[in-house]
Amino acid sequence: MHHKSKSKSELRPESWIGAAMAGFSHTDAFLGDAMRKSLFAGVSLVALGLALEVSAADLNVEVVKAPVPALVWNWAGLYIGAHVGGAWGTADFSDPFGTSVFGDKVRTPGFVGGGQVGYNWQSLGSSWVFGVEADISGFDSDGTNTCFAASALTINATCRVRPQLAGTFTGRIGYAVGASGHTLIYGKGGVAWVNDQIELALNAGGAPGFSTSNSQTVTLWGGTFGVGVEQALTSAWSLKVEYDYVGLGSKNVANLGAVSFSPTPRSTSWEASLRALPAFRRNSKK
Repeated sequence: MHHKSKSKSELRPESWIGAAMAGFSHTDAFLGDAMRKSLFAGVSLVALGLALEVSAADLNVEVVKAPVPALVWNWAGLYIGAHVGGAWGTADFSDPFGTSVFGDKVRTPGFVGGGQVGYNWQSLGSSWVFGVEADISGFDSDGTNTCFAASALTINATCRVRPQLAGTFTGRIGYAVGASGHTLIYGKGGVAWVNDQIELALNAGGAPGFSTSNSQTVTLWGGTFGVGVEQALTSAWSLKVEYDYVGLGSKNVANLGAVSFSPTPRSTSWEASLRALPAFRRNSKK
């Protein structure tokens, strides 16, 4: 008797375990790939975040600007100003009767004040400054001395000199110094005139036909030179200190005594002054 047996697939325990292990192994491989992908994605995100953070940090870096160089001062332009200072001078009298025992020199210390106007030229990029200037000054100055005393036996006189007004017209040349050129060292030279009042008076008595005193005003011409330092204070104002010397020619002055035979003396003068001069500049540029 034959029995028909149905074919059944049997799953032996070893096969089941193997299949389970195989299935587990496959799952593990799948999870490994996923983890690697996730890890790679995470690292990429971290790197991207760091890069963005660095970029943001770079954007927040403060940029240090180079200092702007100081603009160079330019002295070119028209200016007007005033001045005040001290003055001293000497008037020499040429005694027609001979050399005076007192020297025939009259010294005239005092004060000076006035105004000036000028114009400067300065090329861009150059430190040299060229200019012209005219000024006029008034004096508070007076001096006396015994003159025309050829000997102790002669009748002598008192000579008095009072400078009144003076004027100069000069050219200037200077050099701007300092980092921004705000200081100008300069020299000047030109023509000058001085108006003096001269008084003569006999010191003892007189005689018929002789005058005992006289007063006259003379204008003497000559040359001048000076040096100075000027400092720019603002874009419109400057202050300078200046020394000036004025050398003047001579001129005949009326003598005391009879006009018919009285010889004529001559007067020669020089003046020097030290002045402070504030000035207003219309066209100066920083």
